[in-house]
Amino acid sequence: MKTSHVVAVAAAAVLSAAIPALAEASSTTTASATATAAVAKSWGPYYASAHRAKAAGKLRVDVADPSAVIPNGPATVSGKITDSTKNRSCGVAVFRITYLKADGTLPFKHRSYWACGYHKTKAFHFSDGKVYELELKVCSEGRKSAPSITCLYGGTWKVLWVGR
Repeated sequence: MKTSHVVAVAAAAVLSAAIPALAEASSTTTASATATAAVAKSWGPYYASAHRAKAAGKLRVDVADPSAVIPNGPATVSGKITDSTKNRSCGVAVFRITYLKADGTLPFKHRSYWACGYHKTKAFHFSDGKVYELELKVCSEGRKSAPSITCLYGGTWKVLWVGR
């Protein structure tokens, strides 16, 4: 009986010492998981071929959990696109925004901003939520409702931010 009583007292002592340590570790984990990381930076200038258009600006991304498998957060982008052609073409800044959906997939969408006219500059500003990657392409082409296939799929995208 005495041996079992000693074991029970020893077990109680170990648990009483361990529980505060576990509680502290739990609160530390919670605090680090809820920490946010803000990324703010300038980007550009980036040019279309033959310097026919130029884009530059700033971005800010607030990542809620930088240690997440797919880090993402709301992004705000601002900048200017300038057309440098004397003909009828326009300068186009096309953003490819890859975002996190609730089901865990990473689709993308495009946003485009146009400046038409020699040395014409157009300012832009947009925000988007749950952004995982933000890319830019600068093109020079005739005014349309959307960027051409050549603009979207020719050349390389410039990575402005990626949540890795």
